[in-house]
Amino acid sequence: MKLKILSVDFNFENENVDNSIFEDQISFIDYDAVVIDPKNILNKWFNNLNVFHKRDGTSWLYSDYDGGLSESLRSLMEKRKEESELLTKRNQGIVVCFLRSVGEKLNCSRGQYAKYKSDINRYSWVPIMYDDYKRGYDLSDYIKNRSGKEIGKIYEAHPFAEYIKNFKDEIRYEAVLDEKIFSQYKDILSILQPIATNKAGELVAFEIAFGNGKFIFLPPVMQPTDNKKLAGIIISCIKNITNAPQLDSPPPWIANYSLPGDNELSPQLDEIREKEDKLKTEREEIEKKGYRLNLFKSLLYGNGKYILEPAVREAFKIIGFNVLDPDAYNEEYDLFATEVDLSIIGEIEGSIGQIDVKKYRQLLDYVSNATLEGKKCKGLLIGNGFLGKDPNTRPEQFTEKAITGCRTQNFCRITTFELFKAVKRVLASSNDLKIKESIMKAILSCNGDFNLSSLDIK
Repeated sequence: MKLKILSVDFNFENENVDNSIFEDQISFIDYDAVVIDPKNILNKWFNNLNVFHKRDGTSWLYSDYDGGLSESLRSLMEKRKEESELLTKRNQGIVVCFLRSVGEKLNCSRGQYAKYKSDINRYSWVPIMYDDYKRGYDLSDYIKNRSGKEIGKIYEAHPFAEYIKNFKDEIRYEAVLDEKIFSQYKDILSILQPIATNKAGELVAFEIAFGNGKFIFLPPVMQPTDNKKLAGIIISCIKNITNAPQLDSPPPWIANYSLPGDNELSPQLDEIREKEDKLKTEREEIEKKGYRLNLFKSLLYGNGKYILEPAVREAFKIIGFNVLDPDAYNEEYDLFATEVDLSIIGEIEGSIGQIDVKKYRQLLDYVSNATLEGKKCKGLLIGNGFLGKDPNTRPEQFTEKAITGCRTQNFCRITTFELFKAVKRVLASSNDLKIKESIMKAILSCNGDFNLSSLDIK
């Protein structure tokens, strides 16, 4: 049987699809599937002269002088909500909706001073969902604004995975399913199927079973390069999902009836799940190692408190220094490490040119104050000068004033390139303690320019 598909507020270039607008009289229940883009729902009414835009950013309609607009909008939303429910629950139909942000809400009041009010948003046409305990929830309460373009995991088994895979590079999601829904409605997992996530694991595409039908939420494709292809893929996904066998929840007594192969499947699945868990753990460990190595590489090009400074602290840790995390001390030091009776204070700077005297003065101030408090200190000026150049081609990275200042105060001056070399040497020796101790001793005794090649390390 040929599927009847209606596209609402989304122009499908396909001769087998009827195109309509949200406020049209065409009923959803005349179709097997409805594809809807809620992007422009309500937008055309926000500019109506009867809509009041308050200073707090909210928009209002008052039924006592809006010319019946609020009542007509309520009526329209209730009509589409009822049609969506009938299409899915009774007709086993499908609603495919592009997952947009909830957007601005239009507040409707029975009067300017009335206590009763309601709001209308892009998803006011979606029926109230119910869990197994008959608790109703409004899906729009769990749609969270989150924009991005990178897709994480795709659940290949779902028929609409085809849409995600075909348009992965063109997708620009603008909303995700708020994970609060899983804690507040724990049994929602029985009716929800994931389709795709973003890099953080948040759902950007998912299916919710509703009666005998389904709601499918998909991230939109921004400015599709081929509208006909887009229409064809979505129609193909709809056909695949309608042709897939649908299984109701089995009654308890079904356990008394078995088929050949039943007993073999569970152990096989358990074995596969065990392998998956092991592979996941191994992958996470490899990813952690890869992240750490990339962090060390950022010593050569990084800058600032969120890139260069964490990399320097991690480098000093792997060399063997007892480096404290910034939230473990009150001072503004970029680097702070302790060795028995010695406080090691470091200032870190990345620059497109030379590291000037400003950072040296900051370091001098910190060391002087700590010394006045009775602490024995070692100052380190750590620089990534000319960070846009290949480290092997960089000239002197510190200004003459910074060099002179460090020399007079017995501060160690070290480039992040030399620090990178030190990290590389430690990693190559499988964290040999003697090599670590040699590098640490050299840094602590350095009263000028630290150079790894000058050390007698075997």
